[in-house]
Amino acid sequence: MSVNTDIKYRNQLLYSVFVRDYGLNGTFQDVEEDLDRIRSLGTDIIWFMPIHPIGKIGRKGSIGSPYAISDYRAVNPDFGTIEDSIRLLTPAMIMIFISSWHIICWEKVLSANIWIA
Repeated sequence: MSVNTDIKYRNQLLYSVFVRDYGLNGTFQDVEEDLDRIRSLGTDIIWFMPIHPIGKIGRKGSIGSPYAISDYRAVNPDFGTIEDSIRLLTPAMIMIFISSWHIICWEKVLSANIWIA
């Protein structure tokens, strides 16, 4: 950890979730159904990998990189709806965990992103 890191984040357990590879279907519902188990591990923070739609231009392979985001205001429809994401994130942030991290990596934004194109 950086010396500048707030002391409240030291010694906390972070659990990383990549929705696309989570559970049998790779959906928000799969993660939601597993929240009790995640909590039982002593998790303080859930780190959600990108949950946004993946761009198609210059895609690597058939699925593409989760960091090649085409729209930061939407969720990947393969994971579920915006309502599904809210239903998952609300208990994850309010009832179970101290915080839920979601990071925008501007240097990895797809060049065809609607904010850039």
